[in-house]
Amino acid sequence: MEYTNEMIDITYLKENDLLKYFTGEEQENINKKYKYTDVYFGNNSFYREKNPDKKFIPYPIDVGDLINLHKTILKRKIFTIMEFGLGYSTIIMADALLKHKKTYDSLKKKPFIRVHNKFEIHCIDTSKYWTEQFKKKLEKFPDIQKIIKIIITDVHIGKFNDRLCHYYDNLPTINPQLIYIDGPDPKDVKKTNGFNFNNPDITAMLGDVLFLEPILIPGTFIIVDGRKNNAYFLKNNFQRNWKISFNSNIDITTFELQDPTLGEYNTNMLKYCNINIIK
Repeated sequence: MEYTNEMIDITYLKENDLLKYFTGEEQENINKKYKYTDVYFGNNSFYREKNPDKKFIPYPIDVGDLINLHKTILKRKIFTIMEFGLGYSTIIMADALLKHKKTYDSLKKKPFIRVHNKFEIHCIDTSKYWTEQFKKKLEKFPDIQKIIKIIITDVHIGKFNDRLCHYYDNLPTINPQLIYIDGPDPKDVKKTNGFNFNNPDITAMLGDVLFLEPILIPGTFIIVDGRKNNAYFLKNNFQRNWKISFNSNIDITTFELQDPTLGEYNTNMLKYCNINIIK
């Protein structure tokens, strides 16, 4: 990977006081576009395997993704997030939740809704090492540290409708309004029946949201970061009414649950969040 001479507009990060979450070195490169110079770099674990003698290069900061996540949370007035994977996105989403909380707390009349895990982001990850590194970074930001809940768990191969996929062993007991899919690393999926995902030609295939689909509430929003093959898998196996969109500029697929409202609480939340109500 190398940075180019093309510049990225980081005005939104500055206007929303988000640059404080990045180190000085990260800020030096945050407004520079980059390109991959190794076909394996898009999956860092395979890159390190193929280039053991090279200095480790972390993923660059994807400004477009971070801005989109922050804007989405504020626009849709998200209360609770489930994130598969953790990293820069976790911190930026937590910041957006706190900004929403400030607005919500200032309301003289609160909407009559039922949300148990208000202003929390629950992250599911597989790496103890990177989780510990991440927690050290959070120590500098106690406000967001309080609302980030982390589960470290394994991932195993499974099936959905007799189709190959994989599932995390442990999920938080929440019903989020936003689900962000940016994990796991395929290499972290445990071997089953002699088969594993330890091959850069095999894409990740998370099935957890299919397992969760029956309990999700109309208005739930899912963002799949890249992982287009996984997005196709979800599209072809979801059983409820989802509006699906693809944004090629930042390489994401989104799903919005558009079933009819479940009743008063759900309707009130959809009104508060300015989301279309289907009766």
